[in-house]
Formats: sequence, C-alpha cells, structure tokens
Amino acid sequence: MRLPSLWTIARLLVLSFLVGLVLAWLGLTPGQMVARVLDFGRAIWMTVVGLIDQPADIVRLILLGAVVVVPLWLLGAVWQALRRRR
Repeated sequence: MRLPSLWTIARLLVLSFLVGLVLAWLGLTPGQMVARVLDFGRAIWMTVVGLIDQPADIVRLILLGAVVVVPLWLLGAVWQALRRRR
C-alpha cells in the first residue's frame, strides 16, 4: 500500500479542521456524535425488525427509496456512456 502524499495529508488536515470548527460551533463532542450514530443505528434496526410483520411497509419503503436511487443510477449510466464515447 502506498503512503498518502504530503498534499493529501495537508488537504485532510485542513478539511478536518474546518469540519471540527463546524462541529464545535454546533456544540457537538466526539462522545455525542458516537451516541447519535449508535442511536441512529438502533432506530434503523428497530424499523427493520418492525417491518418483518408489515410487508406493505417494505414495498412502500422500496418505492420511496427508488425515487432517489433510480434517477441517480440513470444519471450515472448516462454519464458513463458519454465518457465512453470520447
């Protein structure tokens, strides 16, 4: 594995600093962020487990997600086709 260049490390440091500023401005700490991610994961898990008894909700969620996923996939496919033509 190749080590990142100094330019990449510098960009990561600057980006980390900027994100840290925003998070500090929002009053978030690393512990709070971990707790929020865990709470979010727990909420998703409970939603998935709850859907096992309700197949109609599974279809509804698939259609809801397809509204975003299918157009993005289509744009990506068109983009790839245009890049291949060059």
